Amino acid sequence: MAQRTPISAGNWKMHLSDAAAGDLCRALLAGGIDRVAGERVVLAPGFLQLGQVRGH
Repeated sequence: MAQRTPISAGNWKMHLSDAAAGDLCRALLAGGIDRVAGERVVLAPGFLQLGQVRGH
């Protein structure tokens, strides 16, 4: 059987402004969320915030 990979997901949808969505992504990356060993990290912004978080 294949080894499962844990997933940590965050879904904030319509609870942040465009600027706050970008700030949240920058803060999470600065805190090392992209380096969690052995896990995949998924962030799910609202459609209108995709432009603010693209490339982070």
